[in-house]
Amino acid sequence: MTTEEVRGRFVLRRTASARSGSVGATELRVLLLSPWGASGGYSGPLTFMNRMWSEITARHPNVRVTLLHRDRGQDRAPEWAHEIIPAVRSEEFGRVAQVRWMFAAAFWVIRYRRSADVIHLQGTYLTNLFPSLFARRGSVVMLPVLEDGDLGGLQRASAKRWIARRVGTRARSGFALSGGIARELERAGLEAHRVGRLSNPVDPRMIAEAPSSPDPEGPVRLGFVGKLGPLKNPHLLVEASAALRDIGRASEVHFFGPFASLAMEQRLRGIAADLKVEDQIHFHGFQNEILPAFDSFDILVLPSEQEGLPGSLMEAFAMGKPVIVTDVGSMAEYVHRAGAGRVVRARTDEIVDAVLSFDRGDTWTTASRSARAFASEHLDPKVVADQYLHQIERTPR
Repeated sequence: MTTEEVRGRFVLRRTASARSGSVGATELRVLLLSPWGASGGYSGPLTFMNRMWSEITARHPNVRVTLLHRDRGQDRAPEWAHEIIPAVRSEEFGRVAQVRWMFAAAFWVIRYRRSADVIHLQGTYLTNLFPSLFARRGSVVMLPVLEDGDLGGLQRASAKRWIARRVGTRARSGFALSGGIARELERAGLEAHRVGRLSNPVDPRMIAEAPSSPDPEGPVRLGFVGKLGPLKNPHLLVEASAALRDIGRASEVHFFGPFASLAMEQRLRGIAADLKVEDQIHFHGFQNEILPAFDSFDILVLPSEQEGLPGSLMEAFAMGKPVIVTDVGSMAEYVHRAGAGRVVRARTDEIVDAVLSFDRGDTWTTASRSARAFASEHLDPKVVADQYLHQIERTPR
């Protein structure tokens, strides 16, 4: 049950646990800024946020979270948030929406800065950094979600660079999903000891799930999980399927996720028709429950031009699925660390060669076991939650 208190056009929603929770010297009060929204779906940053904070608040009742987010109209209030503030109600994107969020978030940061021990930035775009200028010194925790897209992009403009360094030098801590993001945080003014490493947590059910093996007599099944947009290069999987057919290797491609636009859907279906592989290509659309999808393919292929650390890549590790990825964002680093697959350029021939490499000997089985071992050690939400809190504790304000 919740109660609502209307203040102007803002609505604060407090859970019963927030009202009845004990307040002690060890309480950690967090104001969490999420300019995208509150729910997950196919948003990697939001899925990451929900999994980590669910684990933190479940295991550490002294952590009290106020979620400041953009209400997109279809968001479900997460159970881990003790107080929920829809600072902006809008489904729109673009500069006007970004400006509205920046100033609304700044208002709430000013209002909460004396009562929040930690102001957590889920993403370090300018839209989150600007409100953080008004936070108390030593309270901001920075979590970039895209290598060379958050802080990396800000370093190329003088005014934005000043804001990033102003926040960074006064921040309490920062978290990096990759070595590249760690370097970006240090360039923003955080000393190395204030930068901790985190991985993108997975659903614990995936780690517990027994992995399925491919049928050696059947077609090789390629999978793609995420929104089908131009930067993801999904057409390369369609072309790879045709190339495999031409050399006598049967294949299937399973796409799980919504089309970014009608034009993208028409383009992919048109390529499949032109190459005469319509029967091999399967578009499954948006999935509310993604875990069963991983039983539909043997190898995850992400030939993207831009990524951070995709949740689907971590989920493939947990499900014991070898992967083929491009060297963008943090993907190559994690594939090499886990020994879970191949890193290629965004080219059809290189994807085909990588697929065929899993047909030789025990290559698929070895990659599958390595991926599962890495997931058990690094991707369990309990591990990620403990790493987050340990870093916060060792860098006190």
